[in-house]
Amino acid sequence: MPIEVILTDRLRDAIEEVFGLDSTTNELKNELQMWRRSGDSSNTSVYSNNHVDEVKTRNCNTIPFKSVKKVFETLKKAGKVIYLNELMEGSGLYIEPIHEAKKSPELVARLEKLQAKQNELRYRAMVKNVDKELLHKEKKAVGLEIRSTSRQLTSVVNFVLSVGGTFVFGYMCSQYAFTHVGLRVMFGLILACAVAVAELYFMAKGAEI
Repeated sequence: MPIEVILTDRLRDAIEEVFGLDSTTNELKNELQMWRRSGDSSNTSVYSNNHVDEVKTRNCNTIPFKSVKKVFETLKKAGKVIYLNELMEGSGLYIEPIHEAKKSPELVARLEKLQAKQNELRYRAMVKNVDKELLHKEKKAVGLEIRSTSRQLTSVVNFVLSVGGTFVFGYMCSQYAFTHVGLRVMFGLILACAVAVAELYFMAKGAEI
């Protein structure tokens, strides 16, 4: 794409001077014809030195830099004392305004949906370790409670069986020493109480540990 510069009154004057030269070729005249003052009225706009900042907001006329260079070289060959920077004074590069394309509502909605999904994935990636740790702690706590309850239940069952077994043992064995049932029951209860006290002692000691 050729480099274009802003067409100023100074450049228009130089173009008119080129048309007034006898040495100007018809090819160059045809090339510069559209930028002459005698052309369309839209080409008569006057540009200030700061018009380069305005080029993005209004329709400014431009001219290819290669054409400006031809004007400069033609005037220089004709003996005109002029410098290219003086010829370009008040001009500048023409920058085509960038028109941002409007996004369709469907595309915007889809992008928002994808963004929300991406944010959800990032959040899950950040908290997945935390969730696992909490789940592990909960399982561990439940396991401890179950084991503790199991130990307590086992201790109670063992206590009942031990005391009951001791009573039965004392009751059955005392028949060889006592013929009266009451004495046999008292003997069994004494043995059962002794075993119960011992069991309670060891249970209490185990709970302290």
